[in-house]
Amino acid sequence: MTEEASFVYSKCIWLFGALVQLLVSLADLLVSFTYLLVNLADLLVSFTHLLVNSKNLTLSL
Repeated sequence: MTEEASFVYSKCIWLFGALVQLLVSLADLLVSFTYLLVNLADLLVSFTHLLVNSKNLTLSL
């Protein structure tokens, strides 16, 4: 293999590694976004329970 071909080969390997790292980062971002959505849904459910409980408390007084 010539020096130029070796250089091109090493750059291709480097680019492939960078692409894999980018895909892993995007997957991590997607997981974090999913956790955020789940936590927001949980917050909404908790807030709804709070409203229902406060209304029930008001009615019982």
